[in-house]
Amino acid sequence: MTEPIPITDLTFGVEFEVLLPRGNNGSDGRDSLAVFLSAAGIEARHESLTHRPATYWRITTDASIGGENAEVVSPSRGDGVMRGEEGLRRLELVANKLVAFGCSINRSCGTHVHVGVRDREFARIGFFKELVKTYAKFEPIIDQLVAESRRAQNNIMCRPLECPPAVEQATTIEQLGRVYGIGPHNDRHYCKLNLGAYWRHGTVEFRQHQGTINAKKITNWVKLCLRMVQHATKNTERDGSAQFTTPLPPILPAAPRFERGTEGRIPADELRPRSLSGREHYLIFGYVRMSNPRRYGTQGHANWDLYRPGMTIAEYLSAGGFLNSLRWDVMQGNVWIIDSRAHINADEQRRRNLLTHSHREEVTRIEREHAERVATARAAWEAANGSAEPVVRPPTDAAPATLDGFLELIGAADDERAYFTERQMELNQ
Repeated sequence: MTEPIPITDLTFGVEFEVLLPRGNNGSDGRDSLAVFLSAAGIEARHESLTHRPATYWRITTDASIGGENAEVVSPSRGDGVMRGEEGLRRLELVANKLVAFGCSINRSCGTHVHVGVRDREFARIGFFKELVKTYAKFEPIIDQLVAESRRAQNNIMCRPLECPPAVEQATTIEQLGRVYGIGPHNDRHYCKLNLGAYWRHGTVEFRQHQGTINAKKITNWVKLCLRMVQHATKNTERDGSAQFTTPLPPILPAAPRFERGTEGRIPADELRPRSLSGREHYLIFGYVRMSNPRRYGTQGHANWDLYRPGMTIAEYLSAGGFLNSLRWDVMQGNVWIIDSRAHINADEQRRRNLLTHSHREEVTRIEREHAERVATARAAWEAANGSAEPVVRPPTDAAPATLDGFLELIGAADDERAYFTERQMELNQ
């Protein structure tokens, strides 16, 4: 499919986070809001927090907002699901009624937009890759269209969306999800673009917009979200390697182990910049007792690769290492600092260096050969199972990283371009 789906065919939903007016607080206030909306022809009910699909507007609460609040969630099932001009008209009506009821917003409020992608032809790996790539590239531009509190890394509920190389390497939606630590059993993804909603709701969720009950702001933001989804459907790459089985990883040779002497061991509290003078003979020497990449001070930290058996502290610092990282490793027992004059002679140190270097070269050779076997096997599988239909990729990479470039890429209408151009100038004076 090379023709994008019209935005009028895309379903969408909205979650308003608002503060209740004085005199309509708590549960009674949410009951009153439900009655108020229903009287205006908008079927609404006050219910406890749940993710169960509903055919009506649900009035619930949100612990992330604080105060006397309400979360107003649009229908997610049946005829109540919004789409096209009629959906936008109903959305405007709800926003205006929230204003009429006396609702307000503050910095903690957000407005979330869901666009349906379940059971549609565009729910494929190429679509998700394109959406991630587009949002990540133009995120600094999108930041200029929202409040300061929702930009960059200013809000833990809508963090920046990274696009590492593993995204392009993914061949299935599940593999792409694993890049962000999400999937069918873990759908929490508090980024500006929430892919985790695909597994829970069959949608992609745009979380970046600040709280608003302004009809013009929310309808234009919804159109922008729909345009981005529509643009992503132009990428026709399908799950092409879902059945490919990666060859088992190789068994790597064990690293050489050396006897750990205790003679001349230097305590961590002596490792201070002012105490380094005259101690160039101190050597970094030791072993990892535990390997936990999530814990600072173990094999996963940034300075670990700088360590070389037998190097001096001065050499470690010259290579860009930090003394605090070294002190932490010493305190954790991962690395020992010794006085070379009281421990090993030069011949023994050279022998150990040669063994370590030989092991490192052998591991590199085995890993390189394994990568080549994987690439050969994947190419053979794709040659036998690949689709004859060529993959179409939109010109996202070549588009200028400007507001005009972004709006041109996603095909925004003239009135939408005028609105967001004005919005950019208003928010970034």
